[in-house]
Amino acid sequence: MDITPIYELQSRLRSAAIAGSNLLSEDFRLQRAAKDMQSLAKASPVFQKISGLMERLMAAKEEERAGALLETLTLVDAVLCTMAAVEVPKDAEPEKIKHTEQSSVIANAPYSSLSTLIEALTTSGSGHYNQVWEAKMTHPELFQDYRVKHAMVQALGASYGELAEMVMEWMIEEQDISLLPILKEDFDPKGNKAMVRRVWVIEALGGEKENAFYMENLPESEKDVRKALLFALRHHRENTSLLLDLVKTERGAAKKAAIRALAFQEGQEVEEFFQNLAKKKPLDALEYLEGVTSQWASDFTADVLMKAMEEDREALDKGLKAGSSQTSNVRGFSHCLLGKSGERIAEFYRQVTSSKEMARSMLESYICTKDRYLRDAAMDILKQEEKRDHIDCYYGVVVMSKLLEEEDVHNWLAKELSEKESFGFQSISVKKRVMADAFSYIKFTGGKYQLEISYFDNDANQWVEQWFDCQEQITEKVVDTLMEYPCEQFDKILYQWLDENNASMCEKLKPWFMQRAIQHPNRDYLKYLDKCKADYIPGLARDYVKKNPQVRTWELQMFLGEMPGTYQQKAEEAKLILEYLENEKEKRDISQQYLNNWIETWSQP
Repeated sequence: MDITPIYELQSRLRSAAIAGSNLLSEDFRLQRAAKDMQSLAKASPVFQKISGLMERLMAAKEEERAGALLETLTLVDAVLCTMAAVEVPKDAEPEKIKHTEQSSVIANAPYSSLSTLIEALTTSGSGHYNQVWEAKMTHPELFQDYRVKHAMVQALGASYGELAEMVMEWMIEEQDISLLPILKEDFDPKGNKAMVRRVWVIEALGGEKENAFYMENLPESEKDVRKALLFALRHHRENTSLLLDLVKTERGAAKKAAIRALAFQEGQEVEEFFQNLAKKKPLDALEYLEGVTSQWASDFTADVLMKAMEEDREALDKGLKAGSSQTSNVRGFSHCLLGKSGERIAEFYRQVTSSKEMARSMLESYICTKDRYLRDAAMDILKQEEKRDHIDCYYGVVVMSKLLEEEDVHNWLAKELSEKESFGFQSISVKKRVMADAFSYIKFTGGKYQLEISYFDNDANQWVEQWFDCQEQITEKVVDTLMEYPCEQFDKILYQWLDENNASMCEKLKPWFMQRAIQHPNRDYLKYLDKCKADYIPGLARDYVKKNPQVRTWELQMFLGEMPGTYQQKAEEAKLILEYLENEKEKRDISQQYLNNWIETWSQP
């Protein structure tokens, strides 16, 4: 059976909704789609109902058209949600199959299940961002297919920038090195933003191993691609001499990128370069050292800041609190402390006026370096009464140090979560929030647990991510402790830590998330349920409606679509909601007509 007419009808109805119902009578394409739909009317009762709704729509009075259009489109969308594509309107074309040294990038997925996704990745059009995001959330396995991987590389040049950025983030997060040959194929060093994103992904996946690629493309590179390639040279220690030459010859933004890359190198010549740079404007020199973790960079930063504090402490305090903004006397630069460690930096933290920005820098620097001087400084600051205003921030350093250093950290966590008085906290809930904030840096990605630090490099005009291993620290005992002292912030952390291939972990968290979802029926928990392959929970959507008086029809439709269960079970859930609404005294912004449509559609075998 050729079901192309219903797809064409959906497209024309959506176009009509955008153009306005007052133009329905002039839309000959919609009229033709309605006529073609009549050929399917005899095949199924639901198709017959759609055909009937179309007849009513085309004959509706002007004031009734908007409602009739919305009703028809809702039913068409609901029907298509339950149908899998059974054919494509063109012959299948053979694809080039690529193998790499790392792995075979082939997955056994039929083209019918990939065509819509590949089209959304490779062509412009409204709604493509949502289509790709939904596919990733519901069928992540499709993104392992070699055809989709090629399409993802094409998507780095999508006209809709948010789509390109989202795909790039997935590539970096998943650390799939089989993408490298595709990323380097047809690379244009004089290209546009798409090529810049390719460089960012290549260096995130390959780092110093791809140094030959950076060097090969640098001579012919231009503009933003050149900046990206220059900054990528920071990965390899043998690039020091080249970078020292480049900072003399490059101009403008490219020169800044070269200096930023040079900051990641080591040696006497590098230190002398930055000493000379700091002679005129010492605080400006610190801007180039963001994210640099070497000891020379830490000591250099401490010396500059200590001297600035001696000369004008008030101006320094304003600059540290300003983050990356401007003040009248000094640029914000607390972010330049990221990655700095050692005894001299720790002493600076003890002496400077405390702030949340400083505490965040200390926490992220500790994650980068695991430096005992930073840990001890945080403990000292927490003991000072005058710095209690920012206790929650510095406490995060203590939490992370315990997690990364203590073998039986679960015992310490249990004790902390049962004693609100420790470190001066007034409530356990605040302490839980701070713990969760510290734990949020840990993610399960690339098949292991890693700490992620990211920051935006203004000179290179890109987000920079750094990853640090913490595989051994996330034990089942730590997970059990977080479950023993439940809160919504800990549930988010447990979701973030869940390894879908770990049967033991999934078996533990599946009933936990099901129980917690019943207690907190909101859309966040639907992600948790999906990740652990949870079962249908009777009454979950009804309770969502009960506990969220402001929920609207479209929000309920999304909740029903994302919750676990078959369509028949979701139809039963819609019946429970309808029954509740009929007994509810207050009027709700939920269409009972739509509920009846969903029930009828989803009840179909």
